[in-house]
Amino acid sequence: MIRYIIIDAESDLILGDCTDILGFSKEGISRDDNEYDLTIAGLKLSDTYIQHCLATKSSMKEINLYMLDQEGNKLNSHSFFLHKPYFFHKRAIPQERFDLAVSGGFSDSPSDEAMKIWKQWVVAKPTMKNTWANLSSEQLLRWLEVIRVHSGFNKPQEEDQKKNDFYLDMTYVTDVKTFYCALGEAMNGPGGYYGTSLNGVADHFYGRNGAEPPFNLHFINGSLNKLMSGYEHGAEDLLILQQIRELLISKQVSLIE
Repeated sequence: MIRYIIIDAESDLILGDCTDILGFSKEGISRDDNEYDLTIAGLKLSDTYIQHCLATKSSMKEINLYMLDQEGNKLNSHSFFLHKPYFFHKRAIPQERFDLAVSGGFSDSPSDEAMKIWKQWVVAKPTMKNTWANLSSEQLLRWLEVIRVHSGFNKPQEEDQKKNDFYLDMTYVTDVKTFYCALGEAMNGPGGYYGTSLNGVADHFYGRNGAEPPFNLHFINGSLNKLMSGYEHGAEDLLILQQIRELLISKQVSLIE
Protein backbone atom coordinates (compact mmCIF):
# COMPACT_ATOMS: atom_id res chain seq x y z
CA MET A 1 0.00 0.00 0.00
CA ILE A 2 1.35 3.43 -0.96
CA ARG A 3 1.12 5.66 2.10
CA TYR A 4 3.11 8.76 1.06
CA ILE A 5 3.83 10.87 -1.97
CA ILE A 6 7.10 12.80 -1.73
CA ILE A 7 7.64 16.12 -3.50
CA ASP A 8 11.08 17.66 -3.98
CA ALA A 9 10.63 21.22 -2.68
CA GLU A 10 13.31 22.80 -4.89
CA SER A 11 12.12 21.44 -8.24
CA ASP A 12 8.47 20.86 -7.22
CA LEU A 13 8.70 17.47 -8.91
CA ILE A 14 7.27 14.24 -7.55
CA LEU A 15 10.33 12.57 -6.10
CA GLY A 16 8.47 9.31 -5.69
CA ASP A 17 6.16 7.36 -3.42
CA CYS A 18 6.77 5.03 -0.51
CA THR A 19 5.00 2.46 1.61
CA ASP A 20 5.85 4.04 4.97
CA ILE A 21 8.01 6.58 6.77
CA LEU A 22 9.51 5.44 10.06
CA GLY A 23 10.81 7.78 12.73
CA PHE A 24 8.04 10.35 13.20
CA SER A 25 7.80 9.26 16.83
CA LYS A 26 10.37 10.91 19.08
CA GLU A 27 10.66 7.88 21.37
CA GLY A 28 14.05 6.30 20.78
CA ILE A 29 14.44 8.09 17.46
CA SER A 30 14.89 11.82 17.92
CA ARG A 31 18.22 13.11 19.20
CA ASP A 32 16.94 16.61 19.99
CA ASP A 33 13.76 18.67 19.90
CA ASN A 34 13.73 18.87 16.11
CA GLU A 35 16.29 16.35 14.96
CA TYR A 36 14.91 13.22 13.36
CA ASP A 37 16.32 10.10 11.74
CA LEU A 38 13.74 8.98 9.20
CA THR A 39 13.60 5.82 7.15
CA ILE A 40 11.67 6.26 3.93
CA ALA A 41 10.56 2.66 3.48
CA GLY A 42 9.73 1.17 0.09
CA LEU A 43 10.72 4.31 -1.83
CA LYS A 44 10.15 4.21 -5.60
CA LEU A 45 11.72 7.14 -7.40
CA SER A 46 9.81 8.65 -10.30
CA ASP A 47 11.39 8.51 -13.76
CA THR A 48 10.95 12.27 -14.10
CA TYR A 49 12.87 12.94 -10.90
CA ILE A 50 15.64 10.52 -11.84
CA GLN A 51 16.10 12.29 -15.18
CA HIS A 52 16.07 15.65 -13.41
CA CYS A 53 18.85 14.54 -11.05
CA LEU A 54 20.98 13.19 -13.88
CA ALA A 55 20.50 16.28 -16.05
CA THR A 56 20.96 19.00 -13.42
CA LYS A 57 23.20 17.25 -10.87
CA SER A 58 20.89 18.72 -8.24
CA SER A 59 20.46 17.30 -4.76
CA MET A 60 17.60 16.54 -2.40
CA LYS A 61 17.61 19.22 0.33
CA GLU A 62 14.00 19.70 1.37
CA ILE A 63 11.10 17.33 0.79
CA ASN A 64 7.36 17.57 1.37
CA LEU A 65 5.80 14.39 2.70
CA TYR A 66 2.13 13.90 1.80
CA MET A 67 0.30 11.21 3.78
CA LEU A 68 -2.37 9.38 1.77
CA ASP A 69 -5.61 7.67 2.75
CA GLN A 70 -6.61 4.29 1.34
CA GLU A 71 -8.11 5.93 -1.74
CA GLY A 72 -4.89 7.78 -2.46
CA ASN A 73 -6.18 11.20 -1.36
CA LYS A 74 -3.81 13.54 0.44
CA LEU A 75 -4.48 13.89 4.16
CA ASN A 76 -1.70 16.25 5.22
CA SER A 77 1.84 17.38 4.46
CA HIS A 78 5.06 17.78 6.43
CA SER A 79 8.11 19.71 5.22
CA PHE A 80 11.40 18.01 6.09
CA PHE A 81 14.82 19.67 5.78
CA LEU A 82 17.84 17.40 5.39
CA HIS A 83 20.95 18.14 7.43
CA LYS A 84 23.09 17.23 4.42
CA PRO A 85 22.04 17.34 0.74
CA TYR A 86 21.51 13.92 -0.79
CA PHE A 87 22.94 13.51 -4.31
CA PHE A 88 21.20 10.71 -6.20
CA HIS A 89 23.32 11.20 -9.32
CA LYS A 90 26.49 10.34 -7.38
CA ARG A 91 25.10 6.89 -6.61
CA ALA A 92 23.72 3.98 -8.52
CA ILE A 93 20.08 5.06 -8.63
CA PRO A 94 17.84 2.13 -7.60
CA GLN A 95 15.17 1.23 -10.13
CA GLU A 96 13.13 -0.80 -7.66
CA ARG A 97 11.78 0.05 -4.22
CA PHE A 98 14.38 0.58 -1.52
CA ASP A 99 14.74 2.04 1.98
CA LEU A 100 16.38 5.45 2.31
CA ALA A 101 17.67 6.80 5.65
CA VAL A 102 17.79 10.58 6.04
CA SER A 103 18.44 12.95 8.96
CA GLY A 104 17.05 16.43 9.45
CA GLY A 105 14.22 18.43 10.95
CA PHE A 106 10.63 19.42 10.27
CA SER A 107 9.45 22.96 9.63
CA ASP A 108 6.57 22.08 11.98
CA SER A 109 7.37 19.03 14.07
CA PRO A 110 4.51 16.50 14.15
CA SER A 111 3.41 15.44 17.62
CA ASP A 112 3.13 11.79 18.61
CA GLU A 113 -0.56 12.20 19.52
CA ALA A 114 -1.32 13.85 16.18
CA MET A 115 0.45 11.04 14.31
CA LYS A 116 -1.73 8.49 16.12
CA ILE A 117 -4.82 10.32 14.86
CA TRP A 118 -3.41 10.58 11.33
CA LYS A 119 -2.77 6.84 11.25
CA GLN A 120 -6.41 6.24 12.20
CA TRP A 121 -7.49 8.59 9.41
CA VAL A 122 -5.36 6.63 6.92
CA VAL A 123 -7.63 3.66 7.57
CA ALA A 124 -10.84 5.73 7.64
CA LYS A 125 -11.65 9.38 8.24
CA PRO A 126 -14.44 10.13 10.72
CA THR A 127 -17.92 9.44 9.40
CA MET A 128 -19.79 10.41 12.57
CA LYS A 129 -19.62 13.57 14.64
CA ASN A 130 -18.25 13.70 18.20
CA THR A 131 -15.61 10.98 17.75
CA TRP A 132 -13.37 13.37 19.70
CA ALA A 133 -15.69 13.32 22.73
CA ASN A 134 -13.60 10.98 24.90
CA LEU A 135 -10.18 12.43 24.10
CA SER A 136 -7.96 13.83 26.84
CA SER A 137 -7.12 17.53 26.96
CA GLU A 138 -3.78 16.90 25.21
CA GLN A 139 -5.39 14.66 22.62
CA LEU A 140 -8.00 17.35 21.91
CA LEU A 141 -5.23 19.81 21.13
CA ARG A 142 -3.80 17.33 18.63
CA TRP A 143 -7.25 16.70 17.15
CA LEU A 144 -7.52 20.44 16.54
CA GLU A 145 -4.07 20.33 14.94
CA VAL A 146 -5.15 17.49 12.67
CA ILE A 147 -8.41 19.08 11.50
CA ARG A 148 -6.64 22.40 10.85
CA VAL A 149 -3.95 20.80 8.70
CA HIS A 150 -6.41 18.48 6.94
CA SER A 151 -8.66 21.40 6.01
CA GLY A 152 -6.10 22.40 3.40
CA PHE A 153 -6.77 19.10 1.60
CA ASN A 154 -10.50 18.85 2.23
CA LYS A 155 -12.29 21.79 0.64
CA PRO A 156 -16.05 21.96 1.35
CA GLN A 157 -18.52 21.31 -1.44
CA GLU A 158 -19.85 24.48 -3.03
CA GLU A 159 -23.46 23.55 -2.21
CA ASP A 160 -22.54 23.13 1.48
CA GLN A 161 -21.05 26.61 1.55
CA LYS A 162 -24.36 28.08 0.38
CA LYS A 163 -26.50 26.58 3.15
CA ASN A 164 -28.48 28.91 5.40
CA ASP A 165 -28.82 26.60 8.42
CA PHE A 166 -26.13 24.78 10.38
CA TYR A 167 -26.54 22.71 13.56
CA LEU A 168 -24.04 22.66 16.42
CA ASP A 169 -24.33 19.73 18.84
CA MET A 170 -23.34 20.93 22.33
CA THR A 171 -23.67 17.49 23.97
CA TYR A 172 -19.93 17.12 24.62
CA VAL A 173 -18.91 20.79 24.59
CA THR A 174 -17.39 21.75 27.94
CA ASP A 175 -14.68 24.30 27.09
CA VAL A 176 -13.04 26.27 24.27
CA LYS A 177 -11.29 23.26 22.70
CA THR A 178 -14.42 21.15 22.48
CA PHE A 179 -16.37 24.14 21.17
CA TYR A 180 -13.94 24.44 18.25
CA CYS A 181 -14.35 20.70 17.58
CA ALA A 182 -18.14 20.94 17.55
CA LEU A 183 -18.19 24.17 15.52
CA GLY A 184 -15.98 22.62 12.85
CA GLU A 185 -18.27 19.61 12.55
CA ALA A 186 -21.40 21.79 12.51
CA MET A 187 -20.04 23.72 9.55
CA ASN A 188 -18.08 21.04 7.65
CA GLY A 189 -19.18 17.61 8.85
CA PRO A 190 -17.32 14.89 10.82
CA GLY A 191 -13.69 15.86 11.37
CA GLY A 192 -14.50 19.31 10.00
CA TYR A 193 -12.70 22.57 10.68
CA TYR A 194 -13.96 26.12 11.07
CA GLY A 195 -11.09 27.64 13.03
CA THR A 196 -9.13 26.63 16.12
CA SER A 197 -8.60 30.19 17.35
CA LEU A 198 -10.48 33.47 17.32
CA ASN A 199 -8.53 34.59 14.24
CA GLY A 200 -9.07 31.22 12.62
CA VAL A 201 -12.84 31.54 12.98
CA ALA A 202 -12.70 35.09 11.61
CA ASP A 203 -10.80 33.86 8.53
CA HIS A 204 -13.76 31.71 7.53
CA PHE A 205 -16.04 34.69 7.14
CA TYR A 206 -14.15 35.48 3.96
CA GLY A 207 -14.76 32.15 2.27
CA ARG A 208 -11.99 30.04 3.75
CA ASN A 209 -13.07 26.42 4.25
CA GLY A 210 -16.76 26.90 4.69
CA ALA A 211 -19.90 28.97 4.56
CA GLU A 212 -19.81 32.74 4.56
CA PRO A 213 -22.37 34.70 6.61
CA PRO A 214 -25.17 35.48 6.80
CA PHE A 215 -26.44 32.11 8.02
CA ASN A 216 -28.23 30.57 11.00
CA LEU A 217 -26.32 28.57 13.60
CA HIS A 218 -28.72 26.36 15.59
CA PHE A 219 -27.54 25.00 18.96
CA ILE A 220 -28.67 21.50 19.95
CA ASN A 221 -28.50 20.01 23.47
CA GLY A 222 -27.21 23.25 24.97
CA SER A 223 -26.21 26.76 24.06
CA LEU A 224 -23.24 29.08 24.07
CA ASN A 225 -24.83 31.20 26.78
CA LYS A 226 -25.34 28.12 28.98
CA LEU A 227 -21.73 27.07 28.42
CA MET A 228 -20.45 30.47 29.51
CA SER A 229 -22.74 30.62 32.54
CA GLY A 230 -20.78 29.34 35.53
CA TYR A 231 -17.77 28.55 33.33
CA GLU A 232 -15.06 26.80 35.39
CA HIS A 233 -12.15 26.58 32.96
CA GLY A 234 -10.55 29.95 33.60
CA ALA A 235 -11.25 33.61 32.89
CA GLU A 236 -9.03 33.63 29.79
CA ASP A 237 -10.96 30.82 28.09
CA LEU A 238 -14.27 32.43 29.08
CA LEU A 239 -13.16 35.66 27.44
CA ILE A 240 -12.36 33.76 24.23
CA LEU A 241 -15.86 32.26 24.18
CA GLN A 242 -17.37 35.70 24.72
CA GLN A 243 -15.25 37.10 21.89
CA ILE A 244 -16.31 34.25 19.59
CA ARG A 245 -19.96 34.95 20.36
CA GLU A 246 -19.52 38.67 19.66
CA LEU A 247 -17.64 37.89 16.46
CA LEU A 248 -20.36 35.57 15.17
CA ILE A 249 -23.09 38.11 15.86
CA SER A 250 -21.10 40.99 14.36
CA LYS A 251 -20.68 38.98 11.14
CA GLN A 252 -24.42 38.35 10.80
CA VAL A 253 -24.48 34.82 12.12
CA SER A 254 -27.85 34.31 13.80
CA LEU A 255 -27.36 32.26 16.99
CA ILE A 256 -30.50 30.23 17.54
CA GLU A 257 -30.39 28.78 21.04
